[in-house]
Amino acid sequence: MRRLLFLGVLVCLTAFIPAEYPHEISPQPVFIRPRAPMVALSFDDGPSAYTHIILDILEEHDARATFFVLGHQLVARPEVALRASELGNEIANHTWSHARLTQTSSAEIAREITRTSTAIEGLIGHSPPMFRPPFGATDERVVGVAKELGYAVVKWTADPIDWRYRDADIVYESVMRQVEDGSVVLLHDTRPTTAEAMRRLVPRLIEEGFELVTVSELLRVFYGGLEAGRVYGSYTVLE
Repeated sequence: MRRLLFLGVLVCLTAFIPAEYPHEISPQPVFIRPRAPMVALSFDDGPSAYTHIILDILEEHDARATFFVLGHQLVARPEVALRASELGNEIANHTWSHARLTQTSSAEIAREITRTSTAIEGLIGHSPPMFRPPFGATDERVVGVAKELGYAVVKWTADPIDWRYRDADIVYESVMRQVEDGSVVLLHDTRPTTAEAMRRLVPRLIEEGFELVTVSELLRVFYGGLEAGRVYGSYTVLE
């Protein structure tokens, strides 16, 4: 009787185990523990002339963010990225030239990623095992190259489209409408209006109880780390 009862419980439990994990996933907690809600602000396409403004704001409020840098911008403004890193922010890979990877060869995809990682490592001594594809454009080939190189692919879950709506108030309101525990927010430190929005956004998020962390920190809490070849974040591809 006990054996039959055990087998019945086992069948019920296995019914809730998925046959395979999805290839693309959005941040959802895999376990619950006492902690503050987390948000990762992420900035693409820099460093730029406006990145220092954002760094000043983050430093003032003891907050951290992730900067997905372009390789050619990094070598043009290495002191900005170095300061960001020294303040506890994360410097991550956004390719060398902002190429649409789905329209390039596999060899060029690898070159875009590795060339930027080499530049990051040469500047700060290490390079995170993740990159963000320009435009969020991925396909099986892009993900396959990333996996071969040992990189996770990180997109986003909240997007105020600050590159289009170049208005600090619109950016601020859009982020506040979308943000929740586990959000990875897509922003661009190449826009003065985005830098201006951070003056309101950073302290407001903190007032709302959010801890502003790096993307890697957030993914460690929600997933236990990064997996090469896994796509984290939005399915959306902006054209």
